[in-house]
Amino acid sequence: MKEQIYLSGYTNKGKGIYSASLDTETKTVSTPQVFVEIDRPTYIDVANNNHLYAIQEKGDWGGIAAFDLNGSKPEYLNSALKLGSAPSYVQYDPTRNMVYSCQFHGSKVYVDKVQEDGTLKSLYTINLTGSGPKPEQDSSKPHFSGLTPDNKLIICDYGADTVSIYDLSDTQVPTLLSQYHAKAGSATRHLVFHPTKNIAYVICELSSEILVMDYDETTHELSLRQTISTLPDDFSADDNTAAAIRISNDGKFLYASNRGSDTLAIYQIAESGEELTNIAYQPVAGKGPRDFDLDPSNNFLLVANQNTDNLSLFERNTDTGLLSLIKDDIAIPECVCVKFI
Repeated sequence: MKEQIYLSGYTNKGKGIYSASLDTETKTVSTPQVFVEIDRPTYIDVANNNHLYAIQEKGDWGGIAAFDLNGSKPEYLNSALKLGSAPSYVQYDPTRNMVYSCQFHGSKVYVDKVQEDGTLKSLYTINLTGSGPKPEQDSSKPHFSGLTPDNKLIICDYGADTVSIYDLSDTQVPTLLSQYHAKAGSATRHLVFHPTKNIAYVICELSSEILVMDYDETTHELSLRQTISTLPDDFSADDNTAAAIRISNDGKFLYASNRGSDTLAIYQIAESGEELTNIAYQPVAGKGPRDFDLDPSNNFLLVANQNTDNLSLFERNTDTGLLSLIKDDIAIPECVCVKFI
């Protein structure tokens, strides 16, 4: 079986968005080919497999570009651009047919409406405030915007060390429901929810930690259950920044990437979902693993190593959660986003 992969990143050396495929029988990844030439698509998402939404930088403007994937080649639809730097994250919301993006350097989260033809129309902007104690945290810097299990908007703010939850019932005026303040200087970056439980796993970039948090759908508040490092005891968080986080589709294992130790931390998840136990630190066979993704079968995991311009393919033992390196010389420049379809 062949599975589609989209890959994107910076364009100092790269061309934009690339496509490749994973053959699950031969356990090989095809050579990535340029799919869409676009400036600095550092994150992408795909809606219902037929529309692609990519971060775009265009001069002094930044935002999201929309592409139709129904034809033999991608068709550009339009862009929702705003004056200022490009966002750092984009996610499609199938329940509302919206796209959320985080302007990391502008302290804003943008909400765009996906129209019937797949084009984007800007709806509104959420302005964020705050800062943290470290030099990198001089202002609010949202790094992730996604959805809770009950479809509230949830935002990780690297600059302010917060995780905020908003109600979007009013499509013009979002309402702040709750805000969790993590340890100062931790830099909340990304999160995933357990597939069947109201439990969030938040990765903190500067402290190299994962927060295990209960989510209450009645109060819409998060409460901390556990804090666990992404690093072995003999590696300092000062020499590392944590990046991506993924959970297996059975809710039994969690993975987090480390830039510095250049490993994936692997955790077994308790049956309750409320506790993580580290079981391994897997070297990624490259440097700067900013992103990775599990394939739809969850039998494989693909890592993008930004600093060494390579992808590493691992086979995954679904019983133990452990990884075995298959190939580490799949060349692609400056890749920072991996998306299996």
